[in-house]
Amino acid sequence: MKFNKYLFLFLLFFLIEFRGFYLVSWPSLLGGAASNKLGIAFYAIILFLVYFIHNKGKLKVGIFGNYILVFYLILILSSLVSMYLFGYSITQVLWDILPFSILLLYFPLCEVFQKDSNYALFVKIGQITISIVSILFIVQVYKYQGLPTVFLKIKDIIPLSYIYNLTVPLRIYSVFEGLVRIFVILVAWKIIAKQFRKSFWDIISLLLMLGAIFYVDQSRYYLVTVLVAILSMLGTLIFGTAGLLIIFNRFGSISDSISDNTGSSFARTGAIEYYLDKIFTYPFGLGLHTPDKGTSLYYLIKGPDGYFNYDDIGLFGTLGSLGLPGFIWYIFLTIKLVMIWIKRISSNALISGLMISFVMSLTIMSYLDRPRIIALVLTLVIVNKESLKLNRDGDLIND
Repeated sequence: MKFNKYLFLFLLFFLIEFRGFYLVSWPSLLGGAASNKLGIAFYAIILFLVYFIHNKGKLKVGIFGNYILVFYLILILSSLVSMYLFGYSITQVLWDILPFSILLLYFPLCEVFQKDSNYALFVKIGQITISIVSILFIVQVYKYQGLPTVFLKIKDIIPLSYIYNLTVPLRIYSVFEGLVRIFVILVAWKIIAKQFRKSFWDIISLLLMLGAIFYVDQSRYYLVTVLVAILSMLGTLIFGTAGLLIIFNRFGSISDSISDNTGSSFARTGAIEYYLDKIFTYPFGLGLHTPDKGTSLYYLIKGPDGYFNYDDIGLFGTLGSLGLPGFIWYIFLTIKLVMIWIKRISSNALISGLMISFVMSLTIMSYLDRPRIIALVLTLVIVNKESLKLNRDGDLIND
């Protein structure tokens, strides 16, 4: 039997992302909170180096490669400013930059996914893996009655409030963010493209993913975002761009209502006001590093009461951490994505779904937050792939 290097690479990717289905313990460096993406970061670095050497030092940037390279310059600038202003060591800032190495996956994946069979294999392996992880976590949350009932290796990612208060359902953060956000859309598109025929297992897989988002992650805004994205794909396929606009206009208002009425909305408003005020003093941002709790720097970064988070306020979190350069970069990337979508591939239902998810996430769930960096990579890779298909074929084909 011929060795399939892509099968191996894709399996390894998903096993690292989901830590061996959370059935085995991982080293502390790669374990802990589910938002710790160092495992995938190391994978991305190694794969990029192999790709770079294989191409004899040539880098194929595609549509978004230059944006990624500019972003790394912004990260370096932010780190140097943080070291100068706050006295951080080079080690401290490097550890905070490392998760963004995941963006390097853009370059090898763009080349690998040029072959449709490789892309289909990646989606198939991801779909199976995420379905298994969804089952495991749904069962775990259902059976949870304190630490003795935990059979997955997740004790480090269960918030303390759920360990000492068993009267509320267990909620697990970040496991079903990022990668799952994209795969819900990919699997839904498979079903829609086949007009629901011969889609039994795809439908089961999609329901498992949505069930995990609803029951395990428990983010209402996240759930509504992916549901609107799915409906947008269906509307685009049936009614074209007009259908997309109707769906987005009708259900976008519902998502806004949900985001405005969540218990954390006041904290988000306070955080946005705080970081907007700080940008006048720190135009290059407050940096990515979070100092030790109780220090004056900690309360500078986290707000006077210590509960503000970059991750809760989307694009404004990018403004707070990376300052005006990072904020402007994100705005330009968003404009680039939207313009490509509108001008060239608005009839492509899959891209419509990905773009709806991206745009709806701007205010609360930035794709530059650590759990969602992989979502940004895959969005850029898929948009690049579909745009190249248009250039090659003259007409974009929804296949």
